[in-house]
Amino acid sequence: IITLSRMINGNYYDFILFILVLSTFALCKKIYLDQKFEKKKLIYAYRYGCMLLMFGMVADYLINGGNNGRFRALGDDCNYTAISLFVVFMISLIAYGYSIDLKNNRFYLIISLIFGLLTGSRGFMLAVGVAFAFFGIRGIVKKGDRRIIVLAIIGILIIIGLYFMNFSFAVNLYNATIGRTINYMESYSNGDFMDITSGRFFLWKYYWANKVTNIKEFLFGIGFYNYYLVENGGYGLAAHNMYLSGIIGVGFIGLLAMMSLFLSFFDRVSLGVIKNKAFLAIPIGVFTEYMMLDGLFDQRIIIYMLMAASLANCFISLKKGDRQIS
Repeated sequence: IITLSRMINGNYYDFILFILVLSTFALCKKIYLDQKFEKKKLIYAYRYGCMLLMFGMVADYLINGGNNGRFRALGDDCNYTAISLFVVFMISLIAYGYSIDLKNNRFYLIISLIFGLLTGSRGFMLAVGVAFAFFGIRGIVKKGDRRIIVLAIIGILIIIGLYFMNFSFAVNLYNATIGRTINYMESYSNGDFMDITSGRFFLWKYYWANKVTNIKEFLFGIGFYNYYLVENGGYGLAAHNMYLSGIIGVGFIGLLAMMSLFLSFFDRVSLGVIKNKAFLAIPIGVFTEYMMLDGLFDQRIIIYMLMAASLANCFISLKKGDRQIS
């Protein structure tokens, strides 16, 4: 209703984009609920797509000489590329921790982590860190999560060791993430965009003050289309925060509706009753990373939710198999 109302003022962009999102959601939900589609094959298809994405990352780097030493998929942004790889990494990690039989799982675990780190996305590292914290808390009582944390600690120690041994991969990784952040902190006095978030704090403050000026705008927004242009009262850059830009676009009501849409993949109708919630590390990490990016109407989010739900379904099938054997 909100996006349809935008058409009165000539903003067809929001409505068409939402229809694309809704169509993607309907298709993915239908595929997920259809018992003919084996959930492992859905995961395999996604991983294969991400493998092609990685080839694209190498091609983009070679053709364009790299994006400040960072890798990205063809025609994409480093941070959005990183989210796709984060999902592959989490699928592999959870499958390892809970002994879910996925083909070539170790290969995808390693390759997704390497290419995810090559994006230089601090959002990727933040999402992984939040997921590890989630596993760490659950690891108090869950054996599978303890296996994940032990593997994570080993991986971190290996990367630290490679850095001190002056391996170029580890050194470049440090420079593209932690080193870059430290440089921003040291240069903060030189301008608004020299803080540790590359200016996101400034943008968030600006858009909250200039685009959410009354209760109507807060509840229903003003539209996504070109909200960031200077002539439309924007700063010239997007807000780089899905929740803030979501309020700007469709308001707090629209934001809640979209989040409910995404999370509907995890209701009881879809998943049944399941006590283990390790797979929720995927949406937790994804929604953490989108704190640094626009994208409430990003169709890829629905794909990520489909992958998390599919992995949960694999776990349910595994437990049912155990009960049948016993």
